[in-house]
Amino acid sequence: MAVALASAAWAYSTFDFWEGVPILTSISVFAAAAGGALYLATRRLLLALVLAVFLGATHFVLLLAITLARWEG
Repeated sequence: MAVALASAAWAYSTFDFWEGVPILTSISVFAAAAGGALYLATRRLLLALVLAVFLGATHFVLLLAITLARWEG
């Protein structure tokens, strides 16, 4: 959750968040943390991988919405 909140704050505060490394790192760390937590809880690899991909995409959309709402125009 800390990665999601920090990324959201960074996306809100600066448009430079989308310049390569910050966005890729944010999505990767968030997806890995979520997938890893689910894997440790259930020991189901496929479920953890599917959830990691889904939550990574959802995190991307959230950051996109925050950035567009804040820096529109």
